[in-house]
Amino acid sequence: MLTNQEEYLMDTESMGEVPFSPDELPARKRVKREEEEEKVQKKEVKEMVKKEVKEEATNGENASPTTTSNNSVLSEYEQMVQRNIAERQRLLESMGILKAKEEFSSCVKESQKKPVYRGIIREKKSPEPVMRRRSLRQQNLTPDGLHLSLPSDVQVAQAERSTVTSREEEHPRPPPGPAPLMDYYKAQNKVNCEGMLTDLACSVSTSCISSTMSSSDVWGGTMESVVKKMKKMHIEEEWVVKVVPDRIFSVQFHPTVEKTLVLVGGKWGQLGILDVGREDESNGAYCFHPHSRPINCLSVAASSPHHVHSTSYDGSLRQTDLEAGIVQELYALTDNQHNSFLCWHSQQDTHNFLVGASLGRVLQVDTRVSEGLVKQYLVHERKTVKVISGHPHHPHYYATGSNDGYVSLWDLRNHKNNKPLDSVIHGRAISGVEFSQTGNALISTSMDDYLRIITCDRTALTVKRKIRHYNQTGRWLTTFKARFVPTRDDLVFVGSMRHPRRVEVWGCDGLLHHHFHGPLVTSVSSVVALHPFRPALAGCNSSGKVHVFM
Repeated sequence: MLTNQEEYLMDTESMGEVPFSPDELPARKRVKREEEEEKVQKKEVKEMVKKEVKEEATNGENASPTTTSNNSVLSEYEQMVQRNIAERQRLLESMGILKAKEEFSSCVKESQKKPVYRGIIREKKSPEPVMRRRSLRQQNLTPDGLHLSLPSDVQVAQAERSTVTSREEEHPRPPPGPAPLMDYYKAQNKVNCEGMLTDLACSVSTSCISSTMSSSDVWGGTMESVVKKMKKMHIEEEWVVKVVPDRIFSVQFHPTVEKTLVLVGGKWGQLGILDVGREDESNGAYCFHPHSRPINCLSVAASSPHHVHSTSYDGSLRQTDLEAGIVQELYALTDNQHNSFLCWHSQQDTHNFLVGASLGRVLQVDTRVSEGLVKQYLVHERKTVKVISGHPHHPHYYATGSNDGYVSLWDLRNHKNNKPLDSVIHGRAISGVEFSQTGNALISTSMDDYLRIITCDRTALTVKRKIRHYNQTGRWLTTFKARFVPTRDDLVFVGSMRHPRRVEVWGCDGLLHHHFHGPLVTSVSSVVALHPFRPALAGCNSSGKVHVFM
């Protein structure tokens, strides 16, 4: 039987034409010829495979190395590919690349591992009903809006009042008390919380705060020795705990040394207590609600360590007795103006407080008398007093910071005509002011992106050092407030917007001496605190988490 190629050659010879060689055949004919040859080869391969299968079945021999598990034979090209793959695998293994790949993959898996939640027991909220959307056509309405009428002024005023009322109803100011602390606890694990408060009452009593303890035992000495001690502090996964559900506005360590207690103030008036290292259902974190607005300032006096004082935007100054488990209101604004609120307080002694408020007011509150006898001083040309700090050794001196960009020094004995003893102007609003424990210096934080170390001799203020520091935290983060290292005038610490996230320690020489950071610190620590009697630092972010270095 003649093939197509032979028939084609015979036809061309009979026609007197010069025949083509196989390589010169027309494309269509050549493709057809190659397809037929490929079919013949496949048929021969199948027959060979069938023959080998029969031989294996009869002889019980292993499969040929050139066959696969599905009885298909590897072509020469496929065998060459397999040899190349094996050769490259041996090369990569000899170079150590495969081992490095495995190590990198394991590191990536660890970094992608979902972090374990540690913190307060989340409150269960009932889901809101979903309203079914209906189109204008289904509502028999036209899209041009001609059927709608503009609301009247009365309706607009009613809507505004209802919005304000709904906010007040959602976060009402708690009753003035005195009331048990457990009345302000809303989570489910009340049994664990009661056990924590029982242990806390024993740890925070006055007898547990030794009179021989001093901050200089930990933070004293040369600057180099303190920085060396800070470099030994580290953070662990168990020390990253969510203490309040929302943004943290203030933080303070309790002075006890039996426990590491961190106190934080939350966005909606929460007072968070973290017993670092406590092993229970909420990892030692418990959240109470003694206020209804942000707690900007927390303080614990060494003379009464069982009392925690808090000032809130809801216009109240309250005292939480951790030993007795009682919350009591010490002072509250009586006016219901929208722009009337409290910002900060400075405790002069056990019963006297200086409170900074809106409209340029400084209130001298004596908790032993009725609120009608509170003294009021007008400062900063009626601008809001954002922060206030009392002199640690001369309580009639105090410093204030305001939105007008001034840090001012005042004397309660000579407070006339809204004139301070001295002032230091800053480029923009003040977000933080604090006296050192010696009273010889102030540290100010301003929105003009500077930290200023200011010397104070009780008659004048002098800027000793300006430290460039980016303070633009934005709308959703709590503003930075630099603080002095306890007992020192030459070291301050503050949060930072830089990457990786950190808490920075600056010296009076304007140099960055240390920064606390680690893979567990992934957010901005807006507010920070150092323990007065032990090497421990707490940094708090705007999602309610506390990061502790020890």
